[in-house]
Amino acid sequence: MLIKNLTVLVFLLCGTTALFAQEVNDKKTADLSGTWKLSKADGERIASNSKSAYSDMTLKITSSTSEIRIEKTIFKNSPQPKTEVFTFYSDGRGESNTKTTLEYRPSAKSGFPMAPTYPANIESKTAWDKGKLVTRYEKSTIIHYAGNIFSTARDEWKLSDDGKKLILVSSTLAEKYGADTNEFFGNNFQRREIKYVFERVD
Repeated sequence: MLIKNLTVLVFLLCGTTALFAQEVNDKKTADLSGTWKLSKADGERIASNSKSAYSDMTLKITSSTSEIRIEKTIFKNSPQPKTEVFTFYSDGRGESNTKTTLEYRPSAKSGFPMAPTYPANIESKTAWDKGKLVTRYEKSTIIHYAGNIFSTARDEWKLSDDGKKLILVSSTLAEKYGADTNEFFGNNFQRREIKYVFERVD
């Protein structure tokens, strides 16, 4: 009986340790702080002074216990650099910014205007998930010739294994009255995911 009880106790302790380790792993964070220059967008390498709208873009990221501040500066096509600041809270309290960090937009094959209509501020919630900083944005409305489309965006930030690159994966899920728009518009409107790669410059 004693051996049996000890066996059960060891089993319970092992299970508790495994669950604790899993919980710690799920909440693993990373230090994204630093200055980063965009080098690739959607698989295309971005050269300085190129025609790309993303050329000469840098991010300066600072972070505290739960606050992540992203200062985006664009040097292209302007006599003075244009800087915008975004603030996120990794404890899940929620935040409000004027737009998504890289202004991600879903694409469409339709020739009709698809410009999204955003509110004055976009609400979102941010949390760490296994070393990735994940932001989920509220639904936004996109005006389409066949009716309104509702779109939710998601950003995932992570460091490369060597810490020299910052990777952002932005994705959007579009809905038409609660259904995937692919069912309604066929191939005219597609769900997309874009990967951005930044290189550390400091």
